[in-house]
Amino acid sequence: MQNADFSSFLNQIPIPKEKDKSVFKSIVNEYNLNESEQLVVLLSLAPYFLPGFINSFFDSNSTQPKQDLFFNKSLINKSIYPSIETAISILGGTDIEKRQEYFRLFNIDSKLFKEDLIALPVPPHGEPFTRATLTPGQSFLNNIISDKNRGPEFSHDFPATLIESDYSWDDLILDYETRTQLQEMKEWLDYENICRQKGLDIEKFKLGYKCLFFGVPGTGKTLAASLIGKLTNRKVYRIDLSAVVSKYIGETEKNLARIFDRASHGNWILFFDEADALFGKRGTTQNAHDRYANQEVSYLLQRFENYEGVSILASNFKDNIDTAFYRRFHSIVRFKNPESDERLRLWEVHLPKGFEFAEDVDLHEISRNVKITGAGIYNVMRRSCMKAVINNDMLIKGSDMLESVKMEFAKENKLI
Repeated sequence: MQNADFSSFLNQIPIPKEKDKSVFKSIVNEYNLNESEQLVVLLSLAPYFLPGFINSFFDSNSTQPKQDLFFNKSLINKSIYPSIETAISILGGTDIEKRQEYFRLFNIDSKLFKEDLIALPVPPHGEPFTRATLTPGQSFLNNIISDKNRGPEFSHDFPATLIESDYSWDDLILDYETRTQLQEMKEWLDYENICRQKGLDIEKFKLGYKCLFFGVPGTGKTLAASLIGKLTNRKVYRIDLSAVVSKYIGETEKNLARIFDRASHGNWILFFDEADALFGKRGTTQNAHDRYANQEVSYLLQRFENYEGVSILASNFKDNIDTAFYRRFHSIVRFKNPESDERLRLWEVHLPKGFEFAEDVDLHEISRNVKITGAGIYNVMRRSCMKAVINNDMLIKGSDMLESVKMEFAKENKLI
């Protein structure tokens, strides 16, 4: 292929002027983007905000670009989208040294990926990564559209959901030992933030924090994870293991690698609920499938240890997790069933404003005699409040609570 005059395309880049107050100018200033970075970001945003910029690469009477810039075509509506190769070709042309220089823009450690300005490339099957469509990072695009820093949405490349809570740290009712361990976890995360802010040298110690939460369902593992994030100003993402674990060889590792790569730039907390599905014990090797399963856990072990972010594994039983992970955990926190005094506080915490308990409700007696988890108390109070609203008296009645408790116990084949 002959060398093309790629500089003519560079002249078409609408580089914002100093006095420009556009959204793109604010992006350039916020992230301190140089011209090549500006081009990449601009190309990724063009299909959304500047379709005319894409059209400038085509002759008015032709569907072919003026130069071979490797645009991708939609199979649905034949729309044209820039690929990573489009950006490389515009910037470096066919000059091998220049192309190698601009490849660095798409390194996993580059500013564009770290700040989620562009999405991790997902090329067509068997194609080089440069043929991947150049798209903006999801959280970056969401921020432009909604003007809120929401973070990425659930997708094939990031099968995780943001979990948030309206509760506060004081609403987390746990025994003293568990609460003390969670408080220390918070202090470790604060310590890392302070070291970064003050520029303290802690390179001798690996960054990140890895923790195991274990205990029966309904004892507060998910709530604790969300409140740790709230308290340390970090987003908490619950990983959908059904979208991670695959029966096909090598796919589970690829799925997990995408999650860790994406999260490594976000300063988030990754929450693996029911983690034994992914981090379970290795078994005896009897066939090729067993060998692969053990290799998979070994890979997870290595990737888990090298991850410098915060990850929390949650399981109903500690023994379900492969013991090789134990020494990698900075803490192992047991969530116990609440005792009577903790149950009393839970009943009180879950009473909404404007409601009150009827005279026939003795919370002390209920707390002593009804052994139920925090999640069970939440469900009982939720249903009892519904009954109070329907009755238009805003009173939580003992009869409604008893009926709701029976329903909760029935779920576990228990009698009251």
